[in-house]
Amino acid sequence: APDEAGFLNVFADNSFTDVQRLLSNNPECFVHQGIFPESASAHVQGLTFRFAHIDVDIEHSVLDCCAFVYPRLAPGGVMVFDDYGDPYCPGAARAVDAYFASHPDSVVHLPLLSSAVLIKRA
Repeated sequence: APDEAGFLNVFADNSFTDVQRLLSNNPECFVHQGIFPESASAHVQGLTFRFAHIDVDIEHSVLDCCAFVYPRLAPGGVMVFDDYGDPYCPGAARAVDAYFASHPDSVVHLPLLSSAVLIKRA
């Protein structure tokens, strides 16, 4: 049921322990609890990314992810934005559109998946 602000309680079933457990078999996956990008370790901050899947739902957090990942994205690298176009997360599309309005790369909306994708130009 929606809360007093009209939002569904879509985050109620998330926990740090569950995420750690689900990703524990992948030695190349690092889990950091906290607000991104402040929670990113120094190791992550120095990396170049070839793929990033952004699924944070909140407008400000999506914008923070764009600002952190895109400058570190390799030419030809891919960013996928979950919830782009989802009526329950309208801020996701607003943040992506605002960030990339001043960049040469185009964001492609995938309406059937409520997602969008960007491939960084070389």
